[in-house]
Amino acid sequence: MNLFASRLKALRSRYELTSGQMASFIGLSGAGSYSTLENGKNPPSCKTLVRTARAFAVDMDYLIGRTQKPYEEDLLRLEEKDLFPLVVSLPDGTKRDVWDLFPASQRPCIPETYQNPVFREGFYSLQDRGDILTILHFRVHYLETDPDVAKDGQYVSRILLADPETVPAKDRAFLSHIVWLDRLWGIGK
Repeated sequence: MNLFASRLKALRSRYELTSGQMASFIGLSGAGSYSTLENGKNPPSCKTLVRTARAFAVDMDYLIGRTQKPYEEDLLRLEEKDLFPLVVSLPDGTKRDVWDLFPASQRPCIPETYQNPVFREGFYSLQDRGDILTILHFRVHYLETDPDVAKDGQYVSRILLADPETVPAKDRAFLSHIVWLDRLWGIGK
């Protein structure tokens, strides 16, 4: 297996995504086309490399093996620059703030220290910031493709709930490996 394929698989595993979710998230036609990348049968296109790097907030050089460091400060800063308010383009052509799409009881919680760019770098590691960006990109992607996902209590609408007790057991595994959530909520590993 080539290095890109193994790193792609590691990203999918880290965030516990299915091949179909991963394909949709990085703009591929389906699980089959994704599987050929993850199995090293086809090389990624430049477009796929860019989409994957952006979706997971990782350096493209990391994906192709030119560096061992997945996160770079300058890239994260660039991604975080215009993050708040987080606006999503809905299928009907309208643009809305992501948080407005959720019922009040399910409204996601992003720590204020992360929302404030002055505090962000001091409070969060590069990996924590990459995790947060990935979750936000994942949320935006699924809201843009299916805005009803915010109303039905699915996985993506519960990732950042303020109260971990309301997170379904099946989602706790995803939450437990994100270090900043552990610090924020005390979720055990």
